[in-house]
Amino acid sequence: MIKLSLDESYCFDYLSILETKCIKENEQNIELNDNKIKCIFEIMNQIGTELYDKIINSPEYKELFNTNYKLFSIIDLAKKGGIDALVIDKMNHERFKIKKKMQEKFFGTKVREIKLGYEE
Repeated sequence: MIKLSLDESYCFDYLSILETKCIKENEQNIELNDNKIKCIFEIMNQIGTELYDKIINSPEYKELFNTNYKLFSIIDLAKKGGIDALVIDKMNHERFKIKKKMQEKFFGTKVREIKLGYEE
């Protein structure tokens, strides 16, 4: 297993993606649920339960989760040829802006991820 140093907001984005996948699978996929639980514990062990709870219950995390959920739904439609790629790109950029906001609010640092082709 490779461990990478990632922005904290990136890790919460990953968690919200796992949560989205679990919901879309109706919590039936044991492997997805195990991955989600492992992710939660890894994050908690590194930032503490108090900060984890503060973030997971924040409007920013809810916005990130909702954006990822919508993004997965749109991608499902795109697989059937019903969505323009620009819609997906726009939503993905919105997701990036939410991660930026979370990183600055909860950790006081800027994200290291660099988006090309967008005016910030």
